[in-house]
Amino acid sequence: MPAIRIKNGPQKGSVFEIHDVGLVIGRAEEADIRLFDRKVEDYHARVYRMGEMYFIRNLAEDGFTYVNDEPVTEELLREGDVIRVGSTLLAFDSSRATIRAVEESDYLLEDFIPEADDSDVLSPSMDVPEGTSRYQRDLEVVREFIELGAKEKSARRYIENAVRYITEKIGCDYAAVVTAEDGRFRFEAVYSRPNIRAAVAEPILKHAMTRGKPLLVADAAGDARFAHHPSVQEMDVHSVICVPMLVRNEPIGCLYLGYEGLSGVFTPEDLYLAEVFGVQLGLVLLYLDNYDKQTRTVYSVVKALTRALDLHDPLMMGHSERVGEYSKAVASFMKLPARDVNDVYL
Repeated sequence: MPAIRIKNGPQKGSVFEIHDVGLVIGRAEEADIRLFDRKVEDYHARVYRMGEMYFIRNLAEDGFTYVNDEPVTEELLREGDVIRVGSTLLAFDSSRATIRAVEESDYLLEDFIPEADDSDVLSPSMDVPEGTSRYQRDLEVVREFIELGAKEKSARRYIENAVRYITEKIGCDYAAVVTAEDGRFRFEAVYSRPNIRAAVAEPILKHAMTRGKPLLVADAAGDARFAHHPSVQEMDVHSVICVPMLVRNEPIGCLYLGYEGLSGVFTPEDLYLAEVFGVQLGLVLLYLDNYDKQTRTVYSVVKALTRALDLHDPLMMGHSERVGEYSKAVASFMKLPARDVNDVYL
């Protein structure tokens, strides 16, 4: 029998079968699905049957009912649809035999509001030490990631280290940092596990960039928004997280995470952590870009001064610049930190 399943909050996992009389969702004691959610009205929505089809109708006077992140007045429900009432996520399963842990829809971070019980819910990919909650573990991961950005002065090395770290900590198969300029995407760094090809689909990148919000897709190949794109089908794209990297509230690119084929699925908890990574990446890349511009300015000033001095001695013309470039090359070959290489050059 078709059912409605609660996906988050203290009632997470509760399942309510839809009988012929339907189900009322709300805060009232008489509601069939009673939600203890301050954003839910007494009689917020009703799920009912008409023939062989099931519909949901918004009953709220001041609030909205959402299906797959779209506000609806009345909507036909399909297998895997995600309903949002207030802050609560519910899933429609057309058959109890086909209940799945993750539906074919995307989650926005703003739709997922962690509750007290959710801090201990673990993603299958997350390795959490015994006696430690997922929340505590994620805080430690974020702290380590921030330290990673504080130690590195090279944007290239930072991004390469970042995608490797993110892949290992979230447990996905690959991660990529993609920047956008003039409508074109450029891969800054990609890391994937051995013998795995990173399947980065441009339609998903464009969707996340346009909306400017983090996106979780459980199965892109079966998602109506992306399934018609040849690249999604050809690369066999399924579970994906795509997080825009925002700088001054403008997306400069995306952090893209994925699993190969059907080897795994992301959870809302993974999305929450990935958005933190995306914010930090944007900030560090902005800082490193400014640092690089400042360094080039100092180089220009030093070159101008040395050339001015060389004018007084034609025999030494260009000598200082040649020594600087040679010293820089030696320092780079010795794999000195970027700041030390700059100091040697100057």
